[in-house]
Amino acid sequence: LLARTGITGGLGLFALYAGATLDLAFGAATLLMRRRRRLYQAQLLVILAYTAIITWHLPGFWLHPYGPILKNLPILAAIWLLHETEERA
Repeated sequence: LLARTGITGGLGLFALYAGATLDLAFGAATLLMRRRRRLYQAQLLVILAYTAIITWHLPGFWLHPYGPILKNLPILAAIWLLHETEERA
């Protein structure tokens, strides 16, 4: 999928591992951090960024039967709700 968006070779491999590491870091931070407002903002930005990239390069994924991109909408809503209900520091 990365190659289909123009990210190939060493950069593609780096993007793959960087994305996986970022997901792992977000998961750990969600469990361990006391104040998560900035974390939620970062999660929202990352999801919006890769959704925009996929929308631009692979728009057919919006109509995919398993909804790999469409699922981002409820996930974004859930993270926004968490962000808004988090205590402000």
